[in-house]
Amino acid sequence: AVTVVIVLATPAAADPRDTHRQILAKGLQRLLGCLLGGVFGLALLAVGVDSLLPFLLMLALPVWFCSFVQNGTHTATYVGTQAGFVVIVTLVQGAGPPLSLVPGIQRLAGIFFGLLIVMLVVLLTHPPASARPAASA
Repeated sequence: AVTVVIVLATPAAADPRDTHRQILAKGLQRLLGCLLGGVFGLALLAVGVDSLLPFLLMLALPVWFCSFVQNGTHTATYVGTQAGFVVIVTLVQGAGPPLSLVPGIQRLAGIFFGLLIVMLVVLLTHPPASARPAASA
């Protein structure tokens, strides 16, 4: 539900087709950020850190970098937002360092396929009929 609201929370443009393009661009940035954050998070999980201080450092650095990307001046800032979210969700599995890759993989798969389903629904729906050019008679 959160994914649907965030992907679709795009300001309405004067042209509904432009709004549709903005929603698709934001959704693609979410998918890319999810993949980047998830792959990086799983790679960090594979390191197998079992001490709290190195784990916190391992968590803080990618979150800082994702925040840096999110606050950049480019047009793909949402990639940083989504990547940071997925890094946190993948790495933080309890009160201490994670013990297994499996919860991280399950969480990444859930987020990614949830985003993918939302994007497919958006792609399969068209801008409202009022945005389409009128047919000549």
